[in-house]
Parts: sequence; structure tokens; C-alpha cells
Amino acid sequence: MATPVDYGVLFNTLDDDLQPMQQTDMSTLYLVGTSEDATPSFLPLNASRMFNSSDPLFLAALGTGNLATGVRLVNANLGPFQLAARIIVHRVSKGATDAETIANIVGNQANGTGIYGALACGQRFGVTPRLFFFVDGLTGVFTRGPTSTVVTRAAKFGGNTGTGLMTLADPAFGVGVKAGVYRVRAKTAAANGGVFSVVDPDGTVLADATVGTAYTGVVKFTIADGATDFVVDDGFDLTVTLAEGPATVNPICAALPQVLNALLANAIVSGPGTTVQDDRDWRETLSHERLIPVSTWVTAVGMSEGTFIEPGPVAAGIGVRVDAQTKGKIGVPSQSFANQAVYGITALKRYDTFSLSDGANDGQQLLADDIGIIQRGETGVDTAAVSSGFVLICYANAGTVKLNRFFNVTRTRDYALLQILRAWRARLGITNITRTGIQAFENDCDVILSRLQTDEHIIGYLTGIGAGNTPETIRAGRFRFKIKNEPASPFLVAEADVYRYRDALNALLADVAGGTNAALAPVT
Repeated sequence: MATPVDYGVLFNTLDDDLQPMQQTDMSTLYLVGTSEDATPSFLPLNASRMFNSSDPLFLAALGTGNLATGVRLVNANLGPFQLAARIIVHRVSKGATDAETIANIVGNQANGTGIYGALACGQRFGVTPRLFFFVDGLTGVFTRGPTSTVVTRAAKFGGNTGTGLMTLADPAFGVGVKAGVYRVRAKTAAANGGVFSVVDPDGTVLADATVGTAYTGVVKFTIADGATDFVVDDGFDLTVTLAEGPATVNPICAALPQVLNALLANAIVSGPGTTVQDDRDWRETLSHERLIPVSTWVTAVGMSEGTFIEPGPVAAGIGVRVDAQTKGKIGVPSQSFANQAVYGITALKRYDTFSLSDGANDGQQLLADDIGIIQRGETGVDTAAVSSGFVLICYANAGTVKLNRFFNVTRTRDYALLQILRAWRARLGITNITRTGIQAFENDCDVILSRLQTDEHIIGYLTGIGAGNTPETIRAGRFRFKIKNEPASPFLVAEADVYRYRDALNALLADVAGGTNAALAPVT
């Protein structure tokens, strides 16, 4: 329609206001797992389905295995007024072996199965899952390389009278050799000979060894005669060291970073939950800041006595809880999962020692290795993690850059970047690179980051013009900005310097001297 030329009224609608801050959901869960008795029509294999976690139809369709237990644990750990979590479930088939099930959980990127099914959720459901967890206990499965055996020998403490030597065979060990010290001692002395007893590290007496004859038991050696004959109690100690090979990376944990990076998501991965050493060996194989390691396995309400489930569902439910409770109530994931009460469980598979004031215990060592733990309360123990109930202590990721060690810091960074992305995409191709256009982009950042600073999700921020802008890049439609922001770290260690306070005594004396009771006044 042509505009009036000489006479009329015109209204020009301008769209140069600041882009408002939008709520970004960082708490949509993605669960890949098996359930052999799930309802296929409601929860088909190798397909993602989104539900509210308290939907009765959904809960009934999950079946009776760990998939259902995991969702119940998520629901048990939600916060006040939280009726459900938004959860996307991708059911896979259970293989004949753990290796086959792991392969099904990893899935295939070309087919969009397993963990790769999350990549299409934004298009399919209008939401992007950003907190992954698992229920089959397979993210902690790993193997170790071949065990190496080293045997060394030395004359017994104090030395020998006889000058004969012991020579180790190559190899110096046989099948069934044990780690520790094998004691070889002369029990019968003879000219140019003798007989030696052999005792293994557990105190078991093995076959005797004879001077000049090769010994071919679980340890292998030959004792030669010397210029001076052996006497009774002469001997040698053989030290056997069994060194296990390095742990291999779990395939699920190895495949996850690609998907997590694409979605700006995080995954809660559970350790083997067997021994503390196994958990630490498993942790050594992880090296990505989007993986959140947790250790302690649990028994949940409804599970049979003596059966356990990995702690991922507990941490996921708590994650949804704390995201909703952060200041401003806009879902900023700026809080760790530490010191959070755990609900819906009845027992732990392994009770690790722990003290708030001492680092020489299993719980503190696991935390030092960036592995989250669950602790049981101890009434009357002041240095316990909590006085009653169960508590999750989880705040670190598996990254190697300590600057980004805390996952609430990296998740807050992701939240801010997603907010800026949403604001800037509304300007691309519409705003020109002019002084006003550049300022508009900066102003969008200021709106977002100032709100995060006001609510104390970040400590401070700075925006400005980045390096590398040239006339040529501007002509190409490109411009670089600089954005700095400092997310708040969790308060983990409180340290106080404690002194005696002499001024309090001076105040006491002054108070007494100024009192009205003559009996308390100083004698002059």
C-alpha cells in the first residue's frame, strides 16, 4: 500500500528495544536405560519419549526394573511444590552381556539411537535435555590391562654366612604367584650343598629348594654353592610385585562428550561402586568437564534387600530441585549439589569413612578426586557430614582444567551464553554494523549479565569490543565482542584463625571497676 503523499498520518513501528532475558531450562533430564517389561506401545525401543515424571501412565509404562526405580528416585528428591521433572526417556534393549547393553546405550549417531537420540530432542519436543543420567549401573564398568609381575631378590636381613648366590629364572614366577615376600631359609646345612625351606607371603610352606638344583615352583630360582658353605638360617627374600595394567575408558563415558558439547549439557556418571580403589581407578579414565562423577550406590524404597542402584537418579533429582530453588527463580543452575538431603533411599552399598575436619579418610579422598559421594548421618559425631538422614556431596566435574572444576560454574556459564545466543539471534540480518547496532548487541549482554549479577549467580562481568575487528571483517558482516563474567564458586572450605582475646579481660576489669557494688570495687 502506498503511503500518503501530501496529507495523512503515518505510524512507523520500530524494533530497537533491548532483548528481554528469557528463562532457559537447564533441568530437562535425559535417561537412557533398559526395561524388559516396559509397555512397548507407550515406551518403544530405540525411540525418545518425553513425559512429566509423575504422569501415572508414564510410571506404569516403565515396568518394574531399574528404569522405574530411577524415575521414582528422581521424584523423591524434588523440592517443595515440584510435582514432576520433565524427563525424556530413551529405552534400549538389554543385551546378552554388559558389553552388548553398553553398546545399545551408546547407540548410533546415524540412527539417532542411545545417547545420540538427545540430539534430535530440540526439534522433536521443543526442549533440549541438558542433564543426562543412567540407571543400569554400566557407566562405571571398566577393565584393566594385563597384570605385570616383577620379582626381586635379596639376602635376608643381616646377611648370610655362606657366600653362595641366588639367581632368578626368566621369568622368575609361575602360575598362581602371590604378591608379597617369599622367605627362603636354609634348614639343612651340608658341605657344598644344603636344603632351603620356601614359605609364601601367606605363611604356606611350599616344596623345599636344594642347592645347585633349579627351583620351579610359583617362584623360580637357583641357589649356587659358594666358597663358604651356607649355615642354618641363611637365606634370601624374594619380593613379588603384581602391578595391574591401566584402566580402560568406559565406552559410554567416552562417547558422551560429543553429545554433551553439542547440547551444552552435562551427564551424571556413576562409578563402579565396588571399592574405593576401583572408583578412583575409574575416575582416572575420565577427563571431560561435562561429566559429573558420583560414587555411592544405594538401595531405594521398593527395592529388594541386598540390591542396589547407581546414584545417578538421586543426583539428577537433586539437580532439578536446586536449579528451581536458586535465587530469582528463573532456573539458573548456579548451585552445586553439595550438602543436599537425599530422600527415597534406605541404605548405602558402601559406607565410606568421612570427617569434615580430617582429610585422611575415604570420603575426603574421593572428593579430592572430584567424585561425588553420599554420606549417612551420625548423631553425636560433630565432624560427620550431617547429623541424620543421608546427604549428597557433589560439586565437581571430571575436567582437567581446575579453573572450571565446579560444575555449577560451567553450567552457569552455559546458561549465560544460551541467553545471549537467544538475544543476538533476533538481531542477526536485521541490525547493521553501525555504532548503534554494535551498542545494541552490547546492551543485550548487559541486560542478561546484570540480572545474573543482581541475583548473585555471577560475581561480576565486563563486555566490550573484542580483538581482530578490521574494515575487511566488518565489510564481510562480522564483528567480534568481548564478554567476561565470573560465576560464583561454591563455599566448600571455611577456615578460621582462632586467638585468645585479651581485650575481653580488660573490658571485664573496667566493668567491675565501674560497678555500683562497693564490695566489687578494687581496694585502694
